[in-house]
Amino acid sequence: MIGRNLRYLVALLVCVLLPLAGCSGGGSSTKITSKGTEVTVGGKVDVAKAAAKTAFLSSTSAGAVNNVFVYNAQDGAQLGTAAIGSDGSFSGLTFTLPATKTVLVFKAVVAQGTFRSLVPVDLSSPPAAGVITGSNPINIQISQQSTDITRAVSALMGLTGLLGDANQTLASATKTYTDCAQAVVNSGGQILAYSTSGLALSGTLSNGDLLPASAASTLTYDDLNNTQLDGRITSAYIPGNNPIVNFTVVNKATGKGIAGLRTFGLHVAQLKPETAGANSYWLNYILNSTNRPTSDPVTTFNSSTGAVNVQGYTVIDHGDGSYTAIFGSNVKNVSSVPYDASLVHRIGISVRSVAVPGVVGKTAGAYLGPINPQTNANSANFAVRGVANLIYDFTPATGAMLTNNGVQAFARDIVTSAACNQCHDKLGFSGGHFASRPDTKLCVMCHTPQNKLSTDVAGETNGDFTPFIHKIHMGEELSPAETILGVSTAEITYPQDIRNCAMCHKGVDGNNWKTKPSRKACGSCHSSVVWASHEGGQSSDASCAACHTGGIAAVEVSAAHVPVIAPDPNNIFSTPGTGNSRTNAAYVAAAGAVPAGAAKITYEISSVTVAGSPAKAAIKFRMLKDGAPVTFNTYVDATTELLPNFVGSPSLYVVYAVPQDGITAPADFNKSINVYLKDLLNPANTKGTLTGPDGSGYYTATLTAATSTIPAAATMVTGGVGYSYQLGATTQPLTQTNLAAYPYNSGTKVGGLIVAAPNVAKVATNYKARRVIVSNDKCNACHVQLGVAPSFHVGQRNDAPTCAFCHTVNQASSGYSANASTFVHGIHAAAKRSTQFGWHAVDATTGYWEISYPGYLRNCEQCHLAGMYDFSNSVYTSTTSGTYTTATPILDRLLYTTVASGTSTISSTVPPTGVNFSTGTVYGAGFSYAADTDTTTPAAGTTLVTSPITAACFSCHDSSLAKEHMVANGGSIYLDRTTALGRKETCLICHGSAANTLNTTVPTIKAVHRWW
Repeated sequence: MIGRNLRYLVALLVCVLLPLAGCSGGGSSTKITSKGTEVTVGGKVDVAKAAAKTAFLSSTSAGAVNNVFVYNAQDGAQLGTAAIGSDGSFSGLTFTLPATKTVLVFKAVVAQGTFRSLVPVDLSSPPAAGVITGSNPINIQISQQSTDITRAVSALMGLTGLLGDANQTLASATKTYTDCAQAVVNSGGQILAYSTSGLALSGTLSNGDLLPASAASTLTYDDLNNTQLDGRITSAYIPGNNPIVNFTVVNKATGKGIAGLRTFGLHVAQLKPETAGANSYWLNYILNSTNRPTSDPVTTFNSSTGAVNVQGYTVIDHGDGSYTAIFGSNVKNVSSVPYDASLVHRIGISVRSVAVPGVVGKTAGAYLGPINPQTNANSANFAVRGVANLIYDFTPATGAMLTNNGVQAFARDIVTSAACNQCHDKLGFSGGHFASRPDTKLCVMCHTPQNKLSTDVAGETNGDFTPFIHKIHMGEELSPAETILGVSTAEITYPQDIRNCAMCHKGVDGNNWKTKPSRKACGSCHSSVVWASHEGGQSSDASCAACHTGGIAAVEVSAAHVPVIAPDPNNIFSTPGTGNSRTNAAYVAAAGAVPAGAAKITYEISSVTVAGSPAKAAIKFRMLKDGAPVTFNTYVDATTELLPNFVGSPSLYVVYAVPQDGITAPADFNKSINVYLKDLLNPANTKGTLTGPDGSGYYTATLTAATSTIPAAATMVTGGVGYSYQLGATTQPLTQTNLAAYPYNSGTKVGGLIVAAPNVAKVATNYKARRVIVSNDKCNACHVQLGVAPSFHVGQRNDAPTCAFCHTVNQASSGYSANASTFVHGIHAAAKRSTQFGWHAVDATTGYWEISYPGYLRNCEQCHLAGMYDFSNSVYTSTTSGTYTTATPILDRLLYTTVASGTSTISSTVPPTGVNFSTGTVYGAGFSYAADTDTTTPAAGTTLVTSPITAACFSCHDSSLAKEHMVANGGSIYLDRTTALGRKETCLICHGSAANTLNTTVPTIKAVHRWW
């Protein structure tokens, strides 16, 4: 607090001359009398610092105007008074301190209003005579801020008014000097006491760790974009009608304070405890005109004069990044939320803005924020990723913070923001008020049973956090669909099995979903249940737990929410001839679940080698069951299965690249071979050999067929285990058959349980691996388990980096590329695209354009590895690819993406639009390579392709303007191969190197997608 730079309305300069030093001068003096220490004060009203005020001090003002008074806070006695002259000066304010420890109330009454300052004075420990040899000027500030401190302290003392007013004394509240002095310091004030240099003001609230603090008014637009805020609430009280909260705001990167903030979102709510089986819930004290929760109102101003219209919350800035806020709302007169100080309460603060409320040019200090150089307009808000929410749970009756084993705790800590952000990146990016409220602990303060619209389902409060979040995540599966707070559930898709409750419920109380069932929570997803008739009728939640938390095993909550998908009734085993051979005939565990009794299968690869003449690939691998290596069954006949109590098998894959389109060592796979592992059990098979296991359980599979030959020109040779999903006469995925809950019919081959094992892959010895662009962990942060809900490949192809084994640049269907990079971008950006992404569309109204991406689409690194999507990683300048070394870096070895090929016309339910494509055109055969004859068949020059970098970008940015930009800079989009190969992309001239100086804002791929 010492040395803080503030603008004061009134400043009193008090030069206290210590009698022990024998000093005098300065127009102010002190002397010891029989009644105590007599102090004479002179000073001046600093009108210059009140320039925004329209009124001026007038010696003719009525009543007490233009006078300064000093009172004893203990008993309210007036100790002295002095007039403030027309020039703003005063002198001769003489008073006697009634005790060595006294709290003084300085009260200046001027035309602009009444302003106060509390000064605890402690003269109980004077230094010895002769220690102090000179005068020590003391600045006691009377300002709007000191007035706010007085207001906070008065409330903390339990007073209904302000110290310095009639009948508002410490004695009336049975408070002492010590109580008040500590409250003054805690609220940002100071104590006047002896030091070795004389009398000095000192306080303890200021934290040296926060200094030097940044001034909010000095932050630039770039600072707002690049600063991540943090902070904490240190204490909160409700001593009177208005909550008071102390908190800090810091730059998270430096830990230093940010001072000068005046705009906050302040919230306060009460937790209603559990009753009769019903869950506890929050109720907000601050309601708008329609009785829906809101934040504490900010002060409003007259636009013409800049004067205050309606006083809102008050902020006391302690100058070091710490603050005291006094709510403007009275929490004790809300009829719908009766105040109960014994209940847990929550204070929530949203920190987002540097704006200072008021009318710029008319209200002192009003500020709209720095100028955005791109728009030349003021911008007051920190970027979404920089916003901080501060949360504090406490009991007003005691003032005690909610703790658990001495550590700060939070009530109803069920859903965490970190869990939400696995999919949402940061909740703030979801739009709307999320930008300032990215913490679920703040969400629940407004999304209470009070939060409902007239358009909601009659009798329900769907804006309440529990049903609101459950229903919108249930999304398109909610029946009937609802529109809740303007959000249509029919338009929401969920990226995994909805029964995976633990995905979101990761707080300390996260298990409430299975231990504390209620009609509100359960009925929000199971919305068709009629509680009036459910099991004889349920008028309350009192009986829910008796049945659903273990009383009846079949309906126990956790058992009922095990995410397992039933067999697809349209599978080819159930409907021979017309059924789908690429779907599941078995039950499939989703979201990483391992149901009771199920075995968890995993694979490990020790090595992949290429040897022999002709060269063949060998994969040394093992299979583990619940962590222990397994031994395969000995082959007897065609009915021999790989493992006891299992049918089916994984496959072994080997992929590589061979020369194509004039590129000797392509950087993309274009050839794959595979064998169904179970086939290798038969010694007479012609596909390969299987030896082992060795002492560690490893088998070695060698793919020996002529078509499995690895050519000398092959690069990036890689082997993998897993992947099998096709249903056929002799093939099916690895399926467990001995679980009563998931019965298997050996006659129809329907049933059994699949717990998909994670695919594994390894580059062959002496070969360089293909670049890894995406992370499986990043995908599974949202999907949990690729391939199951939403289902593709029966969950068996579940490793994002190896999707490129099959989904290569040469794969295309229905007028779209089936290259992993292209279609994954297209699916995730489907709702953003200008044209419908119609790849594999079911019909004209059902396709990937219905996908709702839950994250921030600009955040490439939500899926991609840093440096791999923007070509900044050094791998892109590498000239080595496996056993082949070339002077050509990877960037020039990327293959063009095929979008249309074939020797017949192309069938497409929703063909691409805005590009050079027609379903009636025969585009010619695509690229192929025959390993048994080492023969390459080049793609026809008439096949349509899109150039490599453009293919990724155009999958999201498909507008006509974006297309024109890409083509103008060398990109090829749906262009015949012959012409396209003669062009060269120049994207990275601008979008590549960060050293580019052609633009004011460097337009690297990462920069133009800025999300941080």
